[in-house]
Amino acid sequence: MAFTLAPVKLFLVGLFFGLAWIPSRIAVIGLPLLPDKPLSGWRIVLKDLTMFFVRLAGYSAGLLKQTVKGRQASAKEAPVIIMAPHSSSLDTLGPLAHSIIGFPGAVSSIENAHLPVIGAIFRASQCIFVERKDPNSRSKAAQQIKDRVESGGEWPQIIIFPEGFCSNGRYLLPFKVGPFLPGVSVQPMSVTFNNRLDVSSWIDTGPGLVAIWSLLLCTPISSMTVEWHPVYHPSEEEKKDPQLYARNVRKTMSR
Repeated sequence: MAFTLAPVKLFLVGLFFGLAWIPSRIAVIGLPLLPDKPLSGWRIVLKDLTMFFVRLAGYSAGLLKQTVKGRQASAKEAPVIIMAPHSSSLDTLGPLAHSIIGFPGAVSSIENAHLPVIGAIFRASQCIFVERKDPNSRSKAAQQIKDRVESGGEWPQIIIFPEGFCSNGRYLLPFKVGPFLPGVSVQPMSVTFNNRLDVSSWIDTGPGLVAIWSLLLCTPISSMTVEWHPVYHPSEEEKKDPQLYARNVRKTMSR
């Protein structure tokens, strides 16, 4: 049954991502790669349509069963979403298919903006792109995060993976300080896959991306738990010391 479903699911995932590319590509026409203002007007309508097709792609991949704990805060309450542990390329697709309100951007490698099909989707979600070879890129990204979070909710929320790398999801790697430099409130979020077999973890010593997606497509229904932790409001000491802020948020998520 699994092998019979896999080609059908692959076709549907490709179809819906292809359909998502059309409105996302139109939504970013004429815009710079690093926009200085949020989408508005008809571009927002196209962004919402993109989100609709991305959700359908998630459903088609089998991400159908999800348990949600807690609630997502608004962009004004928590402009930054801290997602950890980061174990898979599916960490955002699953929640996007079910529980995330809106279409938050992320901090991502600039190479992703040039990928076929999904590059336009990354841009429509208004990601902040980092160029790893540019030594000044990280400081520029940190300034963009700061500008967005101080906009009073005008920009969509930003999802950040503070670990910076994928792990097997069994523990939290040390958090990088970038997301905590602005000193604003953040909302921690955890995603746990509940399948009997691990078909999602993407680590150096494990299966590659193609193998992971093959396993996912051969799994009729994938189950996951999304936990929205309470919004973390930094103290004055944490605002002045982002390393302390990062450690304390990690400690809170580890409980």
